[in-house]
Amino acid sequence: MQVNGRKAWSFTDAPNGATASAQISSLVETSKVNDQEPNTLLLDIPKRLPRAQSMADYEALLLLNC
Repeated sequence: MQVNGRKAWSFTDAPNGATASAQISSLVETSKVNDQEPNTLLLDIPKRLPRAQSMADYEALLLLNC
């Protein structure tokens, strides 16, 4: 198993930084499991998120639909 971002985790001593780090790491690893390109996903979600208005819109952003 590969270790992710060990040097980049220096900001995780703050609760908000740790939460953000965990969320991004979760998205990246989940996209890999679903045979999706993590970079594409990380660029796509911020573009689509502001247009989400309903629960269905938010659920469409999830990788569960893969």
